[in-house]
Amino acid sequence: MSSQPYKAISLFSGCGGDTLGLERAGFNVVAFNEFNKTAIETHLANFPHSILLKDPQANSSPDITKVPDAVFTPYAGQIHLVFAGFPCQGFSRAGKKNIQDPRNQMFRQFVRVARIVRPNFIIGENVTGLLTMKSGPNEDDPLMLDIITRAFQEIGYSLTYKVLEATDFGVPQKRKRVVLVGWNSRHQTQLDPSSFWASVTAFGSRLPQVSQSSFVTNSMEGAHLIPTTSVPENFSDYALLVTEDAQPTDVPHPYVVLKTRDNLLSCSKRDSPIHSEIIAVNRPSKTIICTYDHQPRLLVGLKKPSGLAYARCLLPDELKQIQGFPAEFIIRGTKKEKVTQIGNAVPPPMIHSVSGVLRQYL
Repeated sequence: MSSQPYKAISLFSGCGGDTLGLERAGFNVVAFNEFNKTAIETHLANFPHSILLKDPQANSSPDITKVPDAVFTPYAGQIHLVFAGFPCQGFSRAGKKNIQDPRNQMFRQFVRVARIVRPNFIIGENVTGLLTMKSGPNEDDPLMLDIITRAFQEIGYSLTYKVLEATDFGVPQKRKRVVLVGWNSRHQTQLDPSSFWASVTAFGSRLPQVSQSSFVTNSMEGAHLIPTTSVPENFSDYALLVTEDAQPTDVPHPYVVLKTRDNLLSCSKRDSPIHSEIIAVNRPSKTIICTYDHQPRLLVGLKKPSGLAYARCLLPDELKQIQGFPAEFIIRGTKKEKVTQIGNAVPPPMIHSVSGVLRQYL
C-alpha cells in the first residue's frame, strides 16, 4: 500500500496512465473504475493496492453507470482529487465526431462521483474536439464544454481548461489534449486558476527534449531502422514493402512521399486510401491511435526490393514508451489489446505535471 497522504480516485482509468502520473505526483490512487477487462488486468498488475470500484452484485465488467452511489459513499470527504479520462470517441476527429454518441454523456458519471465524494480538485482529460462539439444538431445548441462546466458549477465546482501538448512534458509524441481542472469552490477560495497553467508550463520547460530514437532504435530490431535524413533524393525510385497488415506478396506499395512539414514519410496501402506513416525516429511521433483493425498508422524502417532494410509496425513496447510509460510498465493482453490500451491512455508525464501543481494547494 502506498504511503502518500493525498488520496485520489481514477475513473475511466484504462490501463492506468493517469494513475501512474498521479502516483508520481504524490497521490495514492486508492480506487479506480474501468469497463474493459484487459485494461483492468493491466491496472491491477501495476497498481495492486488500488481497489476496483464495481457493483458488488454484478458479475460482469464494472460498468460505471451500474455502480450504485453506495460504492462511492465511503470515500466521501476522504479524497483529495478525482481524475476522469471520460470517453472521447464521440468528440474525436479520429472517431468521426458524432453528436448522438451516448458516450458523450459519460461525463455525467464524473459529475456524479464528484458530487458524492466531494474532492478538493477534479481533473478531466479529453480530445480537443470537445471544445467545438455541439450538444445537439441545431446551430443554437450549446457546446458540450459549456454543459460540462455548468454541471460542475451546479455541484459547487469552478472549472478552467487548457489545451496541452504532450511534447511539452517530455513525451516523444505530438498529442494535444484538453485538460479540465476544477476545484471545490467552498474549500478552495484563494486560488488563482492562471497559476495552474503557468506552473505546468514551467514544469515542462525543465524537461529535456526527447525523440523516439532512444526507444525505437534501442529495440530488438533497431539496427534495421533508416532515419529520414539518410533517404536519398531519388527515394521515389525505391519500392516499399510493409511487413504488418499487408497481403503476403512481394507487390510493392504504389508510392512513398516525403512529408517534410510533418517530419515523416507517408505510404499508401495497396487496398486502402488510408495512409500509413514512416516516422522519423529523431523527431516526436504523431499521435498514437488505438487500433490495429485497419492499416497500422506508424511504421519504422524501409525495405527496398534488394532486402537491405524493411518497414515494420512499431512494437507495443515501443508505443508504450512513446506514450510516456516506463519500460517496466506491464501491459496485459494480445498485441491488438495492448495497442488499444496504449492508444487510449493519457500520457503519464502530462498528468504528473498537472496533478503535481494541484497538490501544492493541499
